[in-house]
Amino acid sequence: MVLDLLKKLGEGNPLIPIIKILEKIDYKKEELPQHISEALGQEEFLEQVSKHLKPNSLYQVRNFLLELLSSPNLSTDRVLKELNQIIYYDPDNKIRRHAVQILGKRKGQKEIQALIEAISCQELPVEIREICIDNIMPLSITDGSIRPRALEALHHVINNDQDDIGYRRYCVSQLWKFNSREALEPLLKILKNFGHKLWQVSNSTLARTNLLDLVDYIGEEIISLNEEENSLEHEIAYLRETIDLIKKNSQNKDMT
Repeated sequence: MVLDLLKKLGEGNPLIPIIKILEKIDYKKEELPQHISEALGQEEFLEQVSKHLKPNSLYQVRNFLLELLSSPNLSTDRVLKELNQIIYYDPDNKIRRHAVQILGKRKGQKEIQALIEAISCQELPVEIREICIDNIMPLSITDGSIRPRALEALHHVINNDQDDIGYRRYCVSQLWKFNSREALEPLLKILKNFGHKLWQVSNSTLARTNLLDLVDYIGEEIISLNEEENSLEHEIAYLRETIDLIKKNSQNKDMT
């Protein structure tokens, strides 16, 4: 009944009167009830959504319309186009974060892949990449088809010397949540790679400082693990031994 009234006011498009109202009020609610998103999130109204999602629209309008993109009634490809445009290029980080949350809410394979690709994208702000991880983690832990791809993205970032050191640490902190050999065995290879790199880079360089920082952080994280409880005692023992060896070799190099 309400939808019919809005359609009548908007000459067939219920979003027209809603947008006019939103432009006049201070609307801050971020999440719409799913039945409202589905009722208004229809292909026939998508042009209006796209038009008013642009950066020149008011925040409260964009915030409301983003929620409509969670509707399962909308084409995945079209929604991805709108959300990726915002995530990669929008000037408002708050709107970008909301767009990431909508991707996570939709939970389709293409949406999941978009989140995974964003994790490794250095052009995105770190805070946006971290939210991508946060939105994909619950599914990554429980879904065997998503887990390998998510882990590959996390390992790639950890091993990438060109990436932000704080973000690399954040990726390390997510690995323990998997509680699996899939997460820890590649980390062992990465640590061994760090050991080789530490011999190759000069002392007192940023690259060396970052590598040692990451090795120390991994070591601190491992201390908190109880290998007997999670049945990964061998993997954790190897990680500890490798870290101790890296630190010992690093100290020897410092003395040369």
